[in-house]
Amino acid sequence: MEHRQPIVGLKRWSLFLIVALMLGAAVPAGAQKPAETDTQLGKEAREIDASASRADAARVSRRIAEEFSTVQVKSSATDPNARPLTLQDVQTLRSKGLGYGEITILLALYARQSSVTFSTIDQIREMKQSGQGWGPIAKTLGVERLGAVRRDVKRTDHAVRALAQPMNEGEQKHAAQLQAEAKGVDAEAAAAGSTPDGQRRVTQAIAKEFKVDESVVTSLRNRGLGFGEVAITLALADELKKRGMTDQDALKTILDRRAAGQGWGQITHDLDLKLGRVLSKVKKTQKEVAHADGAGAAKAEKPERTERVGR
Repeated sequence: MEHRQPIVGLKRWSLFLIVALMLGAAVPAGAQKPAETDTQLGKEAREIDASASRADAARVSRRIAEEFSTVQVKSSATDPNARPLTLQDVQTLRSKGLGYGEITILLALYARQSSVTFSTIDQIREMKQSGQGWGPIAKTLGVERLGAVRRDVKRTDHAVRALAQPMNEGEQKHAAQLQAEAKGVDAEAAAAGSTPDGQRRVTQAIAKEFKVDESVVTSLRNRGLGFGEVAITLALADELKKRGMTDQDALKTILDRRAAGQGWGQITHDLDLKLGRVLSKVKKTQKEVAHADGAGAAKAEKPERTERVGR
């Protein structure tokens, strides 16, 4: 018995050591860090989603694309055909089921990943949607500067929060001016368009100003819009077309919001358009419509002058 006690003690210590080693192998080094990362980034993603829910979806997508506009979209780490991230990339991620917060984190990780362990945007999305947490994903991507990732996410959160704010005093003032200018266009159009020929001249003037076919102006008029509202609609659509929208999609976007009861100022605010530029275009349209009235009057007087000369 005296010789067995040390052996039993040795076996106990050996068993303890084996269990400890097994537990150590089962829990990877730094496992706590990915868990903390999941918690922190998950919280920030929810904050972005909460802010986005109070803002216009189109504006949120566009703002996120702008925040990550310097990111190069690649099919591999050495892809020679890399291109800047676009609004379409953000919209594609949304269509595949990611929330705005998740999109932000995904893009931040994508931008900060190691070239040695490169993964495409779609591959990272698949990791997330397969159930992996952000911590393990960051580790897979070789992202070491998680602080930089969090700063990217927080910066985007602040940008999205700003979109959720109501119209400010300056925007409200511009919206009131825009409405007044629309009435001015209507007044000039009424003076010029008291006859069918006058209506045609006004239609031509507006179509020329916005470089659209006269049928577009006529179609908008048939929807019950006054000439002033037509000018605002086309001015807003022009701004959307600068972002790559087609003529048809731009007009539909404006008309759908108008039909839903939104005012011009709110539409401009929600779509993140510059009211000042829209206002300037409507003012110019008013002058063109007034000129159309003068041109019509000159034509009307011309036969009378000819008749007097004949006498």
